[in-house]
Amino acid sequence: MGPIVDRVFVGIILGGLATWVAWGWRTWVRKRPDKLRAGIRCSLAGVFASLSASLEVGTGIYAQFTEGFPFMNPTLLRIYAWGFVSAFLGLLLGLCGAGNKSPLRWKTPALSTILLLLWLGQAMGE
Repeated sequence: MGPIVDRVFVGIILGGLATWVAWGWRTWVRKRPDKLRAGIRCSLAGVFASLSASLEVGTGIYAQFTEGFPFMNPTLLRIYAWGFVSAFLGLLLGLCGAGNKSPLRWKTPALSTILLLLWLGQAMGE
C-alpha cells in the first residue's frame, strides 16, 4: 500500500479507538449508578484500558507526524510494555466487573482485548 493509504488506515484505527473511549466515558457520565458496588468499581477501574488507548493514539499520532521510531527503539519498547500491561489490567478488572450491570460492563473488556491484540501485533512487528 502507498503511504497515503497507510496514513488513512492508521487514522481510522486511531480515530476509532479515541471515539470508543469517549463513547464509554460519555455513557458512564450519563448512566452511572448511585451506589458503586465492588464489581462496578472494577469496571470503572478499567480506566487502564483508557490509558492504554491514550498511549496507542498518542504514539500513533507521533509516529505519523514525525519520521517514526527507529527499529528496536528503547522508548518505543517501553511504550509497548506500558500499553500491554495497562490493557491487561483493564481486561482483568473489566472481567471482574462484568457480572454487575454498569455502563462499562462490556465496553472495558472489549476495548482491552482489542488493545492487547494491537500491542502484541506491534511488538511482534518490531
